[in-house]
Amino acid sequence: MNLFDLQGRPLGYATLLDRGGEAEIHQMPGSPFRVAKIYHPQHRTAERRRKLELMIADPPDDPEKARGHASIAWPGELVMDERGGFLGFLMPGIDTHRTRKLVDVYNVSSYPKGLTWDDLLRVARNLAVALAALHQKGYVVGDLNESNLLVAPNDLITFVDCDSMQVRDRATGQVFRCPVGKGEYSPPELQGVSFGSVDRTPESDAFALAVMICQLLLLGRHPFAGGSSPRVEDNILKQDSFLLNGGQPPAGTPPPSILPARLQDLLIRCFREGHGEPRRRPAADEWADALDAALRNLRTCQKSQVHRYSGHLSDCPWCRYEQDYGFDPFTYRQQMAAATPRPVSVPAPAAPAVAASPQVVWVQPRKWRRGRTLAAAMLLAAAAGLGLYVYLDRDEIPPPPGQTLPQRIRDPQQLVGTYTGLLDPPGAGQPVYSVLQIESVSEAISGGASFRYILNTGAERQDGNGQARLESGLILLSRDEMLRLSIDSQNRLVLEGDSGHQLRKQPR
Repeated sequence: MNLFDLQGRPLGYATLLDRGGEAEIHQMPGSPFRVAKIYHPQHRTAERRRKLELMIADPPDDPEKARGHASIAWPGELVMDERGGFLGFLMPGIDTHRTRKLVDVYNVSSYPKGLTWDDLLRVARNLAVALAALHQKGYVVGDLNESNLLVAPNDLITFVDCDSMQVRDRATGQVFRCPVGKGEYSPPELQGVSFGSVDRTPESDAFALAVMICQLLLLGRHPFAGGSSPRVEDNILKQDSFLLNGGQPPAGTPPPSILPARLQDLLIRCFREGHGEPRRRPAADEWADALDAALRNLRTCQKSQVHRYSGHLSDCPWCRYEQDYGFDPFTYRQQMAAATPRPVSVPAPAAPAVAASPQVVWVQPRKWRRGRTLAAAMLLAAAAGLGLYVYLDRDEIPPPPGQTLPQRIRDPQQLVGTYTGLLDPPGAGQPVYSVLQIESVSEAISGGASFRYILNTGAERQDGNGQARLESGLILLSRDEMLRLSIDSQNRLVLEGDSGHQLRKQPR
């Protein structure tokens, strides 16, 4: 695509990089760090052009400009077609192969190798500094969430999709609103409101900033998760946060006491006093100062170099976290359960001269998905043709010599509790730190029991009904997932998936 500037001078031929619902991104010739956002025809409106003209005429002061980094991918110049028609704008190009979305930084299962709590503090600090620069110029992000922020390997951040921010024309007073947003990052006064119908404020950004700082510093935990409602938005409206009411946070949440007192105070001010009085919420520059102070007061654990923690603590909270939960969030090291036997392979025997006596072969139960009944029947039929009887999910069948059956539980009420660790949700593509709460377990009937459960994977919460098959040691969740039940060397229940990742029952 040939692009031109406002004076009709050619900018060169731009090549398509990506396409979205509203626009396309084109690579400009001559520099990998200069791209054009070209709107689809229906979005090339006069209002959008005027908004961009205002932004280009008064850019914010990028706090990392001296280091050659764009913290704010701000529009730099309008681009036109050969007839002078408005197409879009030029902006800094970001190397998306080296950067990560913010959600992949605060999500424990996505932590890059070598990441520390020091890095998470720096990301939070850089986010607050860049947001303060935007507010200083009178801009409001509006749709401030985990998806429109990129994080570089050196912990510097970049705001993207800046053309969606709220802009005010100082000459006329006209406000070009941000029409989109996410409920889990919206303050109580904007819950249930059409975003395109209201003016946003720096205070609404301040609420979203506090949520993201909480997520960064408390292993991805949203401050309003784990409340009385499964919907975060409802808990925001009810001011139902474990930071405020002394309630039970989602299992696996580090205690808020790992945060320096000043950071704890800012969170409480934002969510308690700022609930009804938005102006009480800490501004971005106040967060930046507090995070700078926290960075100056860090310690390094003597046992693990990747364990960084606040200097107000007497011992390492991450070592204690691993002891309590069997999982180190900064190394992915997981205490392994006592080894359980794997399935025994059954080679086809040579054809006997005389009929052989049937053999009984024990097969360790594995994760099975529903709908495999036909496959099981075919396996049994094939085994019978070989003179073998293969028993699946039968506790009373003796194992082969030298192997023992995994321990089983007889009382289904032992299942009640909270399990934490890594799990492989269908379609996730990678292990995710998960919290499974099993409750309301029925009495055992015919070797099985039903139960209610809540599964929280950080990104979503699922409430469902499950089944426990005590003889086979299988736990079935309603999302069509099966886990294998065992008991570790510390006599704790362990739920293991096919990949070997485990959820461990936590002490009460």
